[in-house]
Amino acid sequence: MTVLYSIDDLTTDWLTDVLRAKGVLATGQVTDVKESSNNHQASLNYFLSITYSEDAPSSAPKTLFLKLSRPERLPLTASEVEYYTKIVVQTPLKITPICYSAEFDSEKGAYHILLEDVSATHKGLSLAYPPITAHALAMAKTLARLHAYWWEKPNLNTVSDLPTEAVIKRYIDACLPGLSPMFDYLGDRITDQQKQLIETLIEQYPVWMQKRIQQIPNHLTLIHGDCHNANWLLPKTEGETYLVDRQPFDWSLTCWLGASDLTYMMVHWWYPTYRERIEESVLRTYHNELVTQGVTDYSWQRLWDDYRLCAIQSLYVPLAWCAEGNIDNTSWIWYPKVVYTLDAIKYLGSQELLQQSA
Repeated sequence: MTVLYSIDDLTTDWLTDVLRAKGVLATGQVTDVKESSNNHQASLNYFLSITYSEDAPSSAPKTLFLKLSRPERLPLTASEVEYYTKIVVQTPLKITPICYSAEFDSEKGAYHILLEDVSATHKGLSLAYPPITAHALAMAKTLARLHAYWWEKPNLNTVSDLPTEAVIKRYIDACLPGLSPMFDYLGDRITDQQKQLIETLIEQYPVWMQKRIQQIPNHLTLIHGDCHNANWLLPKTEGETYLVDRQPFDWSLTCWLGASDLTYMMVHWWYPTYRERIEESVLRTYHNELVTQGVTDYSWQRLWDDYRLCAIQSLYVPLAWCAEGNIDNTSWIWYPKVVYTLDAIKYLGSQELLQQSA
């Protein structure tokens, strides 16, 4: 199927072919498409309003959501397209809106993704505040369903890079160059003791990572890697909770401990006092759903310990931001993560557990 590079490439014939191939337009055809833009800094987004011929089935979707790559950001990777075409398509429980078409042009590094429009039933979550408890628990269930399906699967290597020593080193090496510029920028916004703690932890943590992957069972699974607030679609009343927009970097960990998605979601983005109040309930919900979905070799204590240790990994995210440069303009997003992570490490006793696990 042809990749759409701009909204001008969208035609009624193209959309008819897509919907027919998806099995939702056995008869009739698309006769008109009206679009309204809802652009994002990372992509070109459109809501499509569709008109059909009279012989089209009444069940054919009346609206759709189209996401296009921004020309100025090319080339991109195929990661988000592959989330729908390789990962979601195999995951039995619904964790995203229906994907009608997702295509990637490897030469130009461009893509399009055509999704079910769920704007009438779902809403996004602001980066400015955490979800209410009911939504947080639903988010934990969705993560558990994704993780449970891919839990120690023999074909994990077909949808992710297994965390070998080289892959872990690639991840660490991409983040570490951010340490010195981060410290220079922060100045006395954090104490010398906190800086020493960060240096100690980022030296010790990779050693634990290498040790952890050698354990049998290792409890590895496919991770989302970027499950911050804005990548969730929450039901306005009832229904499934969706996790979208998986776009790992070429150095990212894509197969790792599911607990790392939970720390990324909670430690990075939720105010510490709120996180402390509900994180055990979130983790219990996640663990219960893992068991429901058939994961029986992962105890509550193991999850709790992995979560406490993966909280340390949250330090690498602000390091990665700082390694990219443009530190001042992005400080609004990475600086709070440093503060939140240091708070979590202290509250959870992560350093002490890391030393015991060495």
